Amino acid sequence: MGGALGNRDGIVGSTLDATLTPAPLAGLRASVDAVEPLAHWEAWVRGTVFDVELLAPLQFAVAGNRGLELSCRDAKDVPRPLVRLLRPVAEDSDGMRQQLQFVLDYADLRSDRQVEIQSQIPQLMTYWAAIAGLRPDRHRWTMELLGAAVRFAIAVELRFKHALALARPVELSPKVQPMILTPGHSSFPSGHSTEAHCAARVLMALRGVDDQGDGLGAMLLRQAARIAVNRTIAGVHYPVDSRAGQVLGTCLAEYIVGRCADLALGSSGHLPPFSSHTAREFDAEAYLLKDFQAPVSGSDSNQVDRDGEGLKLGAAHTPVPSKAMSWLWLHASAEWR
Repeated sequence: MGGALGNRDGIVGSTLDATLTPAPLAGLRASVDAVEPLAHWEAWVRGTVFDVELLAPLQFAVAGNRGLELSCRDAKDVPRPLVRLLRPVAEDSDGMRQQLQFVLDYADLRSDRQVEIQSQIPQLMTYWAAIAGLRPDRHRWTMELLGAAVRFAIAVELRFKHALALARPVELSPKVQPMILTPGHSSFPSGHSTEAHCAARVLMALRGVDDQGDGLGAMLLRQAARIAVNRTIAGVHYPVDSRAGQVLGTCLAEYIVGRCADLALGSSGHLPPFSSHTAREFDAEAYLLKDFQAPVSGSDSNQVDRDGEGLKLGAAHTPVPSKAMSWLWLHASAEWR
């Protein structure tokens, strides 16, 4: 610092030049709120813009005495349902006793999954990178897109957790003895399941793959489910939390992808493969006797919309596209061409 101060004194005069250096953004500002300056900002600044874009049209509303509904305002500012989650009726029910028994049974796998569980506490990107071949030097924009998806999922899931306030397994039985510190928020829905399924679905849409067979999409969904199950093995989540997170994460991914479909910014071939999201309702009470298991073959890789088990499908809606999110999508998709 000292050298730079002294150096300036030796080479800079006291008079301002008649001609100023051209402003670097002058040619980028096609209009107010144009997308072109995004490439000029630091990553955290772009990230904040993306966060606001995704959260802005959303609103939450209490649904009955057990639920919370998330809606997205459409082009006419009318709220359209995105997802509704209903928590279990009570923690002391027979169904919740079964959920707690699942947690105790899964504890047998803790030694086998210890390394995975510990590594998945701070971040999940390593696992997606291993499956999809992500590299920071080649897939900068893809990683920013996934980062935006995860931050968005965290914001939404925490609002659901606060509203639905389900006790953690360790709060119901001293026999659980989690192998990691239990997070200080509601058990329902699972945050790891929400984030993993949201990121998996966004990356699948970006790559244009489905969930069939043993391909990329199936692997991403199996990984998401395994991450979710690991949290039950660790003793901090019930299986029903993972199922709720799977439903929530899928809905959020469809919403994100729909916000990236601004045709004004690029050809349809480079934009998302779909632009609408399907409303879903998940009632945990109808799932309490069931376990949530990670799929192991192509035939059962897509569990999210299977009939029954507390899930109801609603109408499809198209969210208002975001220029900023569409700009990010186009840059990310170009990295895979």
